[in-house]
Amino acid sequence: IQKAIEKEKLNIQSEIDEIKEQIESRKGEYQQLKEKVDKIKLKENELKTELDKEREQYSKIGHEIKSAQKDIDLYDSGKCPTCGTDFLNAHFEGLKSSLLEKKESLEKIKTEIEDNMRSIRKKQVKLQTISDNTNKSFNDITYLLKGYKTQIERLQLQNGNDSSKSSVNIQ
Repeated sequence: IQKAIEKEKLNIQSEIDEIKEQIESRKGEYQQLKEKVDKIKLKENELKTELDKEREQYSKIGHEIKSAQKDIDLYDSGKCPTCGTDFLNAHFEGLKSSLLEKKESLEKIKTEIEDNMRSIRKKQVKLQTISDNTNKSFNDITYLLKGYKTQIERLQLQNGNDSSKSSVNIQ
């Protein structure tokens, strides 16, 4: 009976050692996935910040365009609404012309900002796909390693070995 117990303890210990080897073989993969998850989070924050800046610029440009259009509409009316001064002289035509040029350049900038925002959103979608896949893999390996740890604890209890010889840390 004693030999059977010793043999069982050896079998359990070899099973524990085998599981520990499996854990060690997966630690590198676990670390890589953890680093990748962290990098993805940083990139997500960078893209969010970049998109927020673009939105702010878009809003400012929109206000500038409206302001320029308001001034252009005033010159199109032909007379000052307050004093009745005629806007049909060379000075006011020059001002109107510069306002039209300003509005046109602002519209170009607005288009560039819209393109930048679309590009950032595409990057966010692509990053989200990568993030989902990476998080799934990370969660899978974390679950697997926790399962290994549970198996070791169960085997150690079964073996009557309550004092674990090596600590197995997952997180």
